[in-house]
Amino acid sequence: MAQEQQLLKTSPPDILVCTPGRLAEHFLGRGACLDLSRLRWFVVDEADRLLTQTYHRWLEVMDRACCKEVHEGPRPQKLLFSATMTWDPRKLAQLKLLRPLYFFSSRTGQYATPAQLQQHYLRCPANAKPLAVLYLLEYVLKKVEAEHAKVLVFCQSVNTAHRLARLLQIACALRGKYRAKLGEEAEEEEERTDDELVQVPQAKGSPEALGPGTVAEFSSSLTQKERGKLLKQFSSGKVMCLICSDVVARGIDIPEVTAVVNYTAPAHLQTYIHRVGRTARAGKVGHTFTFVTRGDMDRFEKMLRESADCWERISKFPIPKEARSRKKAWWTPALEALQRCLDLESKGHLSPVKPLAMDNLLTSALPTAKPSKPRGVRAAPVELVEEKEVKEKRVKEKEEKSMLDFLKDGWGT
Repeated sequence: MAQEQQLLKTSPPDILVCTPGRLAEHFLGRGACLDLSRLRWFVVDEADRLLTQTYHRWLEVMDRACCKEVHEGPRPQKLLFSATMTWDPRKLAQLKLLRPLYFFSSRTGQYATPAQLQQHYLRCPANAKPLAVLYLLEYVLKKVEAEHAKVLVFCQSVNTAHRLARLLQIACALRGKYRAKLGEEAEEEEERTDDELVQVPQAKGSPEALGPGTVAEFSSSLTQKERGKLLKQFSSGKVMCLICSDVVARGIDIPEVTAVVNYTAPAHLQTYIHRVGRTARAGKVGHTFTFVTRGDMDRFEKMLRESADCWERISKFPIPKEARSRKKAWWTPALEALQRCLDLESKGHLSPVKPLAMDNLLTSALPTAKPSKPRGVRAAPVELVEEKEVKEKRVKEKEEKSMLDFLKDGWGT
């Protein structure tokens, strides 16, 4: 703060870009030295949200800077921008505008999305949504070069974002270990089946590039320094997927986001517009995928019909049955590893914001090679083997059901 004040004294800026709180500190706070007497343009981005944050006192700064007693020369021009600008006259009155002009990006004045945005919605059972997200991530990798893929997954709460991020990290690591341990024939066959169903061109980038380090959580639980570091890793391509709450839905410019996934359908059109607005920027093509439950479909359609074109342009995206099947060999061990992870975090043995020590979590989850049968030992009757397999299957299904009950508050919302 002191360094900034010194710079303002010695070198008054021609253009000042700042947050509303910082502006008030330099203009109204102790040791204030910001001179706005020759201000010509006052530009406010995300104006509708800032109108709800008057505690920053930025409106007081604007009033005083535009006051005749303080200002020299012509009255400053006020420019306010937002993808969802308010129509509320009480809020607009706070700006004290003189003969204002309201410009729209659509002919009807309704909220609109870029023409390059390809919108999709998905119908999927709640307990299979994490598997569907994995499928979508691999689908995006097949659409673009792997090193250029960037995906944002929006959840409605920090808790859901954290659980989903942990599960995807574990699943990515566990799938790789299963492939190395048991071979890749079954997995390759499954991928060929998926490609045939969706008719996706052969991947330019490989799904194997989706490792545990390429998925990260981005939410309000991170410090500002941690957020900045993570955004740099995301921009560089080191991290391909951010699981986040609405903390990045607006106000943060992340270049070249390939796709946006709404893990839960937004409750308000404004939220939807700001989320999908993270992609298809500056004339580039982008994709958005929204999970919608059967009960939310009518509300979701009604919400999108309030926009200028969203409902007319959205289409259903098919998720193959194999992609959301919970019978995958690594799925139940991944849920068990997630439960251990959450238990360790609740007891303070593992930091929620630090990368996972996968070896500790996955040791008991790894498959073991089948022991060879000693010579001279008779094989068990087929009936007994089948009965044993049925019992083991029932036990696994029971464990999986209990695990899903433990997690359903996170995946269903």
